[in-house]
Amino acid sequence: MSEAVARVLRMALGVTAKGMLALFAFMLLFYALLVLVDKLFPAREEK
Repeated sequence: MSEAVARVLRMALGVTAKGMLALFAFMLLFYALLVLVDKLFPAREEK
């Protein structure tokens, strides 16, 4: 593997890692928002 290919591979892995971290951060934020909304507006029980 040449140095140029290795450099591009490292750059691609870096971009992929940043994207995955951003995705998991968004999922965590969305989950926290859902939990907050569930606590603020609890479900009504049907009789």
